[in-house]
Amino acid sequence: MSDSDSSTSTVVPTRERGEFLPREGKKLVYTIEDRAFFFEHQQPLRELPYYLYPLPNCPYLPPVLHLGWLFDNDAIMQYTLQHLPHLVVNTSTFPGVPMTPDTDMTLLSLSWISGIMQHLGLPRLSKSTAAVVMISDIRNGKGFQLGFSLGTNHKGVIAEEHRSKLRDFFAQGQPEKWFLDWCDWQWVRRGRARQTVLKPRSQESRA
Repeated sequence: MSDSDSSTSTVVPTRERGEFLPREGKKLVYTIEDRAFFFEHQQPLRELPYYLYPLPNCPYLPPVLHLGWLFDNDAIMQYTLQHLPHLVVNTSTFPGVPMTPDTDMTLLSLSWISGIMQHLGLPRLSKSTAAVVMISDIRNGKGFQLGFSLGTNHKGVIAEEHRSKLRDFFAQGQPEKWFLDWCDWQWVRRGRARQTVLKPRSQESRA
């Protein structure tokens, strides 16, 4: 069977495919430099190759990638304040200090996501699908910031028929891309946890 056949169920990550694999060594042992390289040079992706989806019976799982957009936090928050004030979360830094709108707390709340869906006339969606997440497009000068995820390569994404309103709201009609997850950015063997402690390449090579 051809390696490029999308029906292959035992495909494993290889150097020829290359996305999000350690750049040195043969094992799935990542370094600090690997993580920086992936976020700066290998994502976001306009199209997702078949091998970056979880495949049945494959001993390896790909990184988590979100389909969606970065958005302007301030502009989206201002829209919420003007049109959906009931979704705004107000917080106070210290006792006795007046409550003020909290952008991060508002935009990261599940009630805000549900409220936006309802506001746009979209059906209620699974909590595991739509989300506000930390993503980046460093190649185009946009570091880590909040973005809207239509779903992931692991859990599925919102149907195309519902995306146009979200596309206009969050990205002024710009096409969605696949963004690497802030935490789950590595290949991993099924049943094993992803590597959490990273060393510089110089230390890893001596280990």
